[in-house]
Amino acid sequence: MSIVWLAGYPHCGSTYTRMVLEDVFGINSHSMYEEKELKFLFGEQAETFPHEWDSEKYNELNESEELHVIKTHDLPIDGNPTIFVVRHGLESCTALSHFWKMPVKDVIAGHGRFGSWSGFYYSWEPIVRPYTLIVKYEELEADANEVAERLGEFLVRKPKKLFENKFEAAKKEYPQLFNDRDGCSDSKITPDENRLFWRCHGEAMRELGYA
Repeated sequence: MSIVWLAGYPHCGSTYTRMVLEDVFGINSHSMYEEKELKFLFGEQAETFPHEWDSEKYNELNESEELHVIKTHDLPIDGNPTIFVVRHGLESCTALSHFWKMPVKDVIAGHGRFGSWSGFYYSWEPIVRPYTLIVKYEELEADANEVAERLGEFLVRKPKKLFENKFEAAKKEYPQLFNDRDGCSDSKITPDENRLFWRCHGEAMRELGYA
């Protein structure tokens, strides 16, 4: 099956989705970014894989008959099958603002490394992109096993077990990594920032069914 992208704007649920893939299906996913802090979840490759990632590695994995799920926050580089993870844009921006210690208005305007929330959405166009499954963070929170069923159908994999939710425990044990992922938009933004968000991202919010 070669490469399947796990594409999501930061703090939209890609780590949560990786946990579901590993726990339910035994699928060990990779990330394009060095994530030493996630070694306790994904092992040594959380630190080593990004240093191996180059055009040669891409070609090797893309020509493989095995499944390779790779997390990305970057722009698409091919038409490979994609799991597109998305979260309410305001919640994503406020969580990312806290994690990056960047003003919310700057995150909303897309001044960070990965651009803006809706810019990422429009670059991937998940609603019209072929071979793409959209997973919402809110769906993971509501019923991760229902999401797992859809993931299994998309990847043509049978589940080995039901999902054991370790995300809440991880948030308690590693608050510096996960607590900022909790939605805190009401307490973190001003009316001006809220208006800026809707001017920048309102259309994408409507397309995704968030408004």
